Amino acid sequence: MFTEEKTSWEREMLIREAVESAEQGFTVHLKNGARVYVTADSPSIDLIIYGLEKNNSR
Repeated sequence: MFTEEKTSWEREMLIREAVESAEQGFTVHLKNGARVYVTADSPSIDLIIYGLEKNNSR
């Protein structure tokens, strides 16, 4: 149980860091090895952040 809590906490911290750095843009690394570069002024940035937050709540 402690391991699950730690993993969940670490994941939460990673998501928070990603959201905070979104103002500067960021790179999304997909499971298939592809990378998606998102600039700070991208119209998709809000959708990507929403997806990150939604996945974290599972």
